[in-house]
Amino acid sequence: MALTSFRALKLVGFWKTLSPKHRDTTNSNKTERHHYQQQSRGAPIIATQLLLQKQQLSTIGTEFSNMKPDLKSAVDSKIIIASVAAFCHGNRGIGKDGGLPWPHIREDHEFYTGLCKTTKDPNKKNGIIMGRNGWDTWNMENKNDPKMSTVVTSTSLSKDEPHCRGVARNFDEAVRMFYDAPDRHEIETIYILGGRINYEHGVTDPRCTRHIVTRILQNFESDVFFPDFEHTFRQVSHPEIDDRIRQDPTNGIQFRFEVWEKHPSDYVS
Repeated sequence: MALTSFRALKLVGFWKTLSPKHRDTTNSNKTERHHYQQQSRGAPIIATQLLLQKQQLSTIGTEFSNMKPDLKSAVDSKIIIASVAAFCHGNRGIGKDGGLPWPHIREDHEFYTGLCKTTKDPNKKNGIIMGRNGWDTWNMENKNDPKMSTVVTSTSLSKDEPHCRGVARNFDEAVRMFYDAPDRHEIETIYILGGRINYEHGVTDPRCTRHIVTRILQNFESDVFFPDFEHTFRQVSHPEIDDRIRQDPTNGIQFRFEVWEKHPSDYVS
């Protein structure tokens, strides 16, 4: 909606420039007549440009109106849904036998848990979407942290699972548990922490506009893999996330943190 209003204002401003400031046809001198003639010659081109802009404006408005209510709400209120993941640079592995393919990297663990617990507004909290395996291995401190409200996606877990916001049968249901809830405006960011199917939705769903990744600069044998996303997202710099290469002091594994965002023009599709 903000995008439509902005283009409409530009259109009005452009339209005003089409009318000459002075049109005194009785007393105009040769210079004024020449200037007016020059504008008249360009009028067909300008009119064509104006028509195209009006058509684009109409198309944007139609696309926005036809969006699903939850998608429209996400775009309109600029809700950020971001994937947070670590994967091997070469084979894109993220899991092996229900766990991580690589040895524990303390800095990475502290990075993503700190990220999920931090909000710009101290009165808000973050939403978390994660799979059953991740939930089973999460410690009680994280499960009970007041800065995180977690929805677990599972087809087997009981709906009354304690210590979480709720259990969803799929990704879309998980998102709706935040969008449709009375405390919706208390949620600052929704982070996707796995598993594989949730990450796949994070790549294809227009509501997810950011990936915050730990790229492990080494390959480990894996049986679960992170989907390709680089063709629809672009890497960006972030003032609070340094993308320099780091090395774990215990196991020597090198890694770096990266932020990828979907181009604003792709938010509405």
